[in-house]
Amino acid sequence: MYCKIYNQSKLKTFLISIFFLLLISSCNDIKKKNEEKPSDNVRAVNIQTAGTMKTVKPQSGLNDSKSSGYAKNQIIIKFANGTDPKTISVIQKELHLEILRTFSSPNLFLMKITDNSPVKDIQKSLSKYKEVKYSEPNYKMSIDNRKGGKP
Repeated sequence: MYCKIYNQSKLKTFLISIFFLLLISSCNDIKKKNEEKPSDNVRAVNIQTAGTMKTVKPQSGLNDSKSSGYAKNQIIIKFANGTDPKTISVIQKELHLEILRTFSSPNLFLMKITDNSPVKDIQKSLSKYKEVKYSEPNYKMSIDNRKGGKP
């Protein structure tokens, strides 16, 4: 009698183990089907608490702002520490730039290109100034993979 109960107990344990293995396996398959793979023109970075963040890589160089993923006629400029505001103003006037936003980081500005020069040309011009630490286009970014979707 004891052997019969022991064998039934072993059988139940075995069946329960098989059930859980099948359950885990099927859940893993569902997860794989729901995962999206980023295309070649999108770099996706998973952020554990904020969902998914993507950045569109330039497809045809910096001259074509419609396909490259950055705001037209806008550039972000970081000036070296200790740069005089008058010097910043002179550079602005020479390159036809207008301040749209000042960031909390010292000497970091979002500027508008008022003469419709290409962003790449403005970057080249800015690189000639020793007061400019770096400049880059104002890339469009999203926290959501959906196009035009609200986060």
